Amino acid sequence: MSFIAPADVTDLVSTSLADAVIQDVIDREEDGLVALIGPLTGTRTETFLLTQDMRWERITLRRPTDGPTEVRDNAVVTTDFRLLSDQRTLLRLADDPVWAHGYWSGPLEVEYEPNDGLQVQRVLVELASIGIASANANSGLSSETTGTYSYTRERTGGRFAALTPAQRRRALYASLLPRQVPSSMHVRSSIIGQRPLLGTARPA
Repeated sequence: MSFIAPADVTDLVSTSLADAVIQDVIDREEDGLVALIGPLTGTRTETFLLTQDMRWERITLRRPTDGPTEVRDNAVVTTDFRLLSDQRTLLRLADDPVWAHGYWSGPLEVEYEPNDGLQVQRVLVELASIGIASANANSGLSSETTGTYSYTRERTGGRFAALTPAQRRRALYASLLPRQVPSSMHVRSSIIGQRPLLGTARPA
């Protein structure tokens, strides 16, 4: 089942396209997001393969969460970790109080359910609108509120006004990914069902 419906897009963008065509656009955009951030809904498991020098690093999930369902370090379930305030980063707690934090044995598997569904929905609506936008799609102000979901398109002159469609798309993708923080090292992951990536430390 699709994460958004054609009506979510046509409430914001005037178009003569049939709902079936709009749904095709939505499906393509959802496939692109799945490739970037994993399944859009439900519980998933991210796997981290750590080299020796990365076992002291913080672990950054692709999506924010209220808390992991289960964390397995070298196949052993552990609760000796802390989820930091960004709701993405896991820090291994130290067994010895002399150390600021502990180290992971690896490989590490983190099972969790993301809590950014409304943000993903907003991005999908915007991505789909880019795909079907007419020449005047960015003019005016459109908004909708359905239950707990609220969305507002900015007027021309807003943060996306000077960007090309490709640049807007990249900005929307980036809004769902971990923010880069100088002097902080994190480890990349893979979603279960995909080939695990060798963890590589990078600013995040």
